[in-house]
Amino acid sequence: MLALLLWRPGDLWEPGFQLSFAATAGIVYLGPGISAWLIARGAPAWLAGAGAVSLGAQAAVTPLMLSHFNQLSLIGVVANLLVVPLAAVATTLGMLALLVELASGTGAALLFHALWLVLIALRGLVSLAAALPAAMVHLPAPTAATTIAWYGALLLAPGLAASRRIRAVVGTLAVLVAGLSLWPWLRPTETMLRVTFLDVGQGDAALIELPEGPRLLVDGGPGGARRFDVGERVLAPFLWNRPLARLDAVALTHWDGDHSGGLAAVLTHFHVSEFWESGRPPGNAPETAAALVRSRAPRRVLTAGQRLWLGRALITVLGPGPDPPPTSNDQSLVLRLDWRGVSLLLAGDLGPRGEAVLLERAGPVRALALKVAHHGSRFSSTAPFLERARPLLAVISVGARNPFRHPSAEALARLDAAGARVYRTDRDGAVILETDGRTLRVTAWGRGVTETWALDPDAAPETSTAPGRPEAVVGRAGSGRRSRSRRRARSARAAAPALRDRGACPGRAPSPPGWS
Repeated sequence: MLALLLWRPGDLWEPGFQLSFAATAGIVYLGPGISAWLIARGAPAWLAGAGAVSLGAQAAVTPLMLSHFNQLSLIGVVANLLVVPLAAVATTLGMLALLVELASGTGAALLFHALWLVLIALRGLVSLAAALPAAMVHLPAPTAATTIAWYGALLLAPGLAASRRIRAVVGTLAVLVAGLSLWPWLRPTETMLRVTFLDVGQGDAALIELPEGPRLLVDGGPGGARRFDVGERVLAPFLWNRPLARLDAVALTHWDGDHSGGLAAVLTHFHVSEFWESGRPPGNAPETAAALVRSRAPRRVLTAGQRLWLGRALITVLGPGPDPPPTSNDQSLVLRLDWRGVSLLLAGDLGPRGEAVLLERAGPVRALALKVAHHGSRFSSTAPFLERARPLLAVISVGARNPFRHPSAEALARLDAAGARVYRTDRDGAVILETDGRTLRVTAWGRGVTETWALDPDAAPETSTAPGRPEAVVGRAGSGRRSRSRRRARSARAAAPALRDRGACPGRAPSPPGWS
């Protein structure tokens, strides 16, 4: 393996190389001690040998599997008792077939057919083990301290029987690993609203986390057959590392593939309490539509004028209206979130006609922060819409070097004229908004920069002017919890006056049930 690294040094960072090296090292270094320990306790030699290989390899690769794939196999050690012997038979037959090929093609063909049967049995056994309930669980990636403590314990493990001091050190390291692994689930609940606009390329995906616990995922980025699956490669690992196992709601603005494709993985791997949609039929994401049916998540069709509580945040639905829109983009679900005087407008992929219709309905459009419509298309974010919205912060979810040349120069010019501070996922990476109602932190994760803004404490909170009371409560205060992810961003106090939510209007939204 050292020769391979000298030939191709870049392989050191490849998961395949790391897993192969770790598994081999675990078998060689830990295997003899585990085998002797099992034999001393009455295990047959063949079972002790197979168990030692399985346990040694599993122990060595566990942190790497969690780091790269967020996966912990609970069936691997047992399954390997059958898989490893079959793999040895397959390897032997393959080598023998290659040697026989030099003398007899017929004999080699017979051996290759036998090898094929062994490989079929091997694949069937692996599939059967993987299909068992709880065969594999998804967990957050371990921290550097957790990984160091784990491998430190493994390094000292062969000397457990020889020294009481080594046993004490290994025990301490084991406790440290357990504590660090449980901490993401046990740490105190945060007190801030957190909105993460994920860098999903040319698509949209945003996670809203309330300090009371509820979480709302809006869109899932691109995915599906023959595409880079953002759901599997970006969304799911991000949610596992938060760590989250359930979502109180998933809102799909519309069924275009760059918004819905990645939700197939989310609906497959996570419990979704509700699925919000505009009621339009699925179009470009058959995998997501099938996953939605399999998930059995309750579906809620939203239309303009509806209001819902998400924890202590008020969600106002601004679109679509009852009339059929002229284009699919204008069918977008448009949502507004209000929390402690901070407002966020999520405009989906609205085009100029959709924005005009929204303004005609005279809903509460003004917002502190705007998720820019249609990735900054030159047809969206029209001057009349921005004049009414008057956002102070604007986030554009867009892919680098995309073929549509988003965001357009025209849209950027209109946002600049409206006085909006623009963040872009193609340049800034994930954009994270965090606020307690008094201050607002905006983190450009890719650039490692955080800007901190002081909010005007005297500004009255924006309230929806839609008639009636909110019709539903999604999530329950205290029903979930949040954890602060590791930050590598440096803070920079923005040289700007205190921000006001200029969309504020007199009065307050009605209090959620059980909160006064």
